[in-house]
Amino acid sequence: MKLKYNFIINEVADKMVAVAVGEDLDKFNGFIKMNDVGAQIFEILKNDVAFDEIVTLMMEKYPDGAYWNHTKGGNEDYTWTPCTHHVGNC
Repeated sequence: MKLKYNFIINEVADKMVAVAVGEDLDKFNGFIKMNDVGAQIFEILKNDVAFDEIVTLMMEKYPDGAYWNHTKGGNEDYTWTPCTHHVGNC
C-alpha cells in the first residue's frame, strides 16, 4: 500500500491535516483531517508497505494493554491507565 498523492502533514488549529503538494495539488482538492495516530499511519504510507507492516509498527508504538492518552499539547505517549479527564473522548 502507498498513498496515491504526495502530501505534507501539518498541525493547524490543534488538528493534524494532510495537504497535497506539488503537481498533486491540482489532482487532490482539499485536505484530510486526522488525529495523531492517523498522521503516524499516513507517514508510514508515504512508502510502499504491506498492511502487516503497518500493524506491526503500530503495535510496537502502542503495546498491548496500553492506552493512547494525549494531552492538550498533542503528546502521543501511551500510559498503562485510561484517560480520566475526557471520559470516552481520548
